[in-house]
Amino acid sequence: MAETAVNILMLAAIAFGFLLMFFLVVLLKQLHRLPKAHSTAHIISANRPKNIRMGFGQTMKLFQQDNKLGTWWGGIKLVTQQGGVYVQVMTMALAGIGAYTGLLNRGWNVPAWLFVLVLAGITGAVMLFEWRTGMPSTFAAWNCQWWQHDNPLRAKIERMEKRQEAIMRKLGIDD
Repeated sequence: MAETAVNILMLAAIAFGFLLMFFLVVLLKQLHRLPKAHSTAHIISANRPKNIRMGFGQTMKLFQQDNKLGTWWGGIKLVTQQGGVYVQVMTMALAGIGAYTGLLNRGWNVPAWLFVLVLAGITGAVMLFEWRTGMPSTFAAWNCQWWQHDNPLRAKIERMEKRQEAIMRKLGIDD
């Protein structure tokens, strides 16, 4: 009976994998239609006057600013990361079934409810740890990355801060 349930779950996992691949192909077709991402190198070189010649070093500086593959790559990464959560849950369930049958085969008669309770407790502890420490660290790193690399609002925010400082100086307000 347990072997039949494991076989059914394995077939469901394979079917889910094929379904995931189908959606990935559909996603790739849709992402092909997104607008191309423009780098600062293209913008700078397109806006410079035609009569000014650039040296090799200046050209290399411009090309080093282009670190983007495009919106299609970012879209694939986002969708696979978000879809990966479901794959991980399914993988964890299949690994749990394998671990439980392994315990039964070794002669350890652990009740199924106790095994599921222990797995849920471990999973809850890991999720609590991630909530308390992992997510704040991820958000802090993401904010630094977002601020340093091609942030469209950075120049505007810096101008607003300068204007605010000038207004506060005129009014005699200390920060």
